[in-house]
Amino acid sequence: MLVFFSVLYKPTSNSLTNLLKAKANGLKVVVYLNSVNDNFLKKLNSLDITLLGFNINVGLGIAFSEFENYLELNGYNFFIYFDQDTVVDEIAWRRILGSYKDYFQIRNLGMLNYSGNSDGGSSIVINSGSLFSMNVLKDIGYHDKSFFVEGLDYEFCLRLNSNGLNIVKVLCEGIDHVSLQDGFTIKCFSKVIQLRVYGKQRMIDFNRSHKRLIFSSLRMYKFLFLLFFLKSFIQQNIMEHVSRFFKR
Repeated sequence: MLVFFSVLYKPTSNSLTNLLKAKANGLKVVVYLNSVNDNFLKKLNSLDITLLGFNINVGLGIAFSEFENYLELNGYNFFIYFDQDTVVDEIAWRRILGSYKDYFQIRNLGMLNYSGNSDGGSSIVINSGSLFSMNVLKDIGYHDKSFFVEGLDYEFCLRLNSNGLNIVKVLCEGIDHVSLQDGFTIKCFSKVIQLRVYGKQRMIDFNRSHKRLIFSSLRMYKFLFLLFFLKSFIQQNIMEHVSRFFKR
């Protein structure tokens, strides 16, 4: 059975919709509680789902690690994760359920990433839409719980690569990572630019994690990863200043 994993931090109605759709398609649903209000918690308790965590924000690293330990103890083999602000339609669930087992017949496959667009390569992907095998996790280790939020997905991709494992990015209709994200747009020379203010604490976490990733990729001689993390670090810090300027 495929498990759907969700980490909830001040969730909106989309989170509940995703849980219900996953459950309706036969997935086991496991939720890690980082911060959920009483009304939302009542709704979760009315569902036949598994709740982990103590409703205290411990970030993603600890949530993933504790969840993966739960899966190993209970004998589950595969799980898929979506961010709480990712929209996952019915057509996407059917595509995922009808394909993931066949993909894992590919030699040296470390992870799948289901996405609604084909932008970017497949060596470094975000957590949302990623489908993991517990056999792989047992071989290379769980997600690193020392990462709070930022960089958790990138560190795992780096570790997959260093172990000779590949990521397959699967184009999948019905997945939207963008529409519900916080942010605003500006128009510049007829081009619409998406901006988002991360805030002080999120940027501290971002910069700390990227410095770790830069040094790790350098130590492993993974120079393409090194260039990606350097570019990401510079670009995000510039865009944070730009976003703050236009949000005044």
